[in-house]
Amino acid sequence: ECNLYQFMQDRAKLFSETEVRTWCFQVFQALAYMHQHGYFHRDLKP
Repeated sequence: ECNLYQFMQDRAKLFSETEVRTWCFQVFQALAYMHQHGYFHRDLKP
């Protein structure tokens, strides 16, 4: 188990644009789902 920061630090090469797009899309889908069900998150950081 690790967080994204640890994962990035342990990785030898940069992430591809495709990988980053996939992760962003998944985060946006999750946020849309939460918003559709009346929840929101006020502490998102880039």
